[in-house]
Amino acid sequence: MFFTLLVYGYGIANYGVGAHASAITFMSLATAQLLHAPSCRTDQPLWQGMLQPNNYLTIALVISLSLPFISLVLPSLGSLLRIKMISCMDLIIITVSALLPLIINEITKEVNS
Repeated sequence: MFFTLLVYGYGIANYGVGAHASAITFMSLATAQLLHAPSCRTDQPLWQGMLQPNNYLTIALVISLSLPFISLVLPSLGSLLRIKMISCMDLIIITVSALLPLIINEITKEVNS
């Protein structure tokens, strides 16, 4: 959540309060939550490979993660979903802010086990 607030601050600083700042904030939060789903399935860090395969979760994650990013490439889908176009820097910030909580959570699991 903290990283999402930082993304919103970045969005406001660069684009002002409005749709663009909200779009990158939402994409950051949604991506972070989707990446957290596999982590919730075990008390061990993901890199230890203790997860049983869950094909339905994998399919759901791929579809859920790809739809917002496909809408950035296809303008017709983007206008249907009312998603603003984002820059490469925005995409990097979204990715980093979504991965940092996952990495911190996994390191915490490693330390506590």
